[in-house]
Amino acid sequence: MGDKTVYGVDERGGRTSFPYAEKGESTVPDTSGAVFILGICVSLEEEPEENFLWMRKRGFEMAEFQEGTLDTLMERLCNSISSFDPEWVKRCVPATEEQIQQLQDILAKYHYTIPAAYLWYLRKMGKDDGDLLERELDFCEADIDTVLELQNEEDLEKGFLCFAYSDTFDIGFYMKLSSMDDNPSVVTDWEEKNAESFEKYLFQRAFHMYQESFAHSHF
Repeated sequence: MGDKTVYGVDERGGRTSFPYAEKGESTVPDTSGAVFILGICVSLEEEPEENFLWMRKRGFEMAEFQEGTLDTLMERLCNSISSFDPEWVKRCVPATEEQIQQLQDILAKYHYTIPAAYLWYLRKMGKDDGDLLERELDFCEADIDTVLELQNEEDLEKGFLCFAYSDTFDIGFYMKLSSMDDNPSVVTDWEEKNAESFEKYLFQRAFHMYQESFAHSHF
């Protein structure tokens, strides 16, 4: 059985393949940027098309995780999430321009500006992102008020902007700031890379929301 291939869905909602696993197995393969639906092997078919037919027969609909330019990031993100959770965008609340300016003033002391990707996020959902980032860990806080409180000299001197923090797990999530990078990578407290860019991080979180939308589905 070791030569078999199974098929699932990657973080963009596209086809991807995995090493052999028993159907229903909940162990997610160690494959970067790829997951099973709900972490469960859903098909052992020889062809990806068969896998998608299997899911369609059971009422699954693939979310479309769109790619594009950075200035369309929020539009693409909202369209993707709205395709499986139409009410989500109604829960989003932007940060005020005053709050955004406060953060910019803090960063300016260390010769940085707010990365464009994060600025778009703040202007669309900086006050409340409908639990998009809070799903990362239990009680993870990413609202602009918390972000303003999180900024400190030690992090900023190293070029790290903390944009989310879990008090329960005592872990922060950071962007690696650079005057040349509008879409910085995301790392944890241990400087372990979580995503190659903030854009990819947002779509990873969106895909996790997509997975959770199947929480009450039956295989």
